Amino acid sequence: MGQLISLSGSTMQTAAILWQVALRVPEHQKGLALGLVELTEVVPIIVFSLVSGVVADAMDRRRLMLLTESRRKAPALVVGI
Repeated sequence: MGQLISLSGSTMQTAAILWQVALRVPEHQKGLALGLVELTEVVPIIVFSLVSGVVADAMDRRRLMLLTESRRKAPALVVGI
């Protein structure tokens, strides 16, 4: 249920961003502007996927999972407190 809500929110956010961009650019540049917005969303995923693959191969996977999960849960713990 949480994943469904999160995905819905992410989809709405993306649609709202693209809508705002489409409203603000001239008609003949709309396709380029929308493409660039989506490119800024995809490029970090590709770059960090390559880097994280190298790190995952180089480090002990158990230790890496403990490190990443603790860093992921720390902000939630702070907000919860």
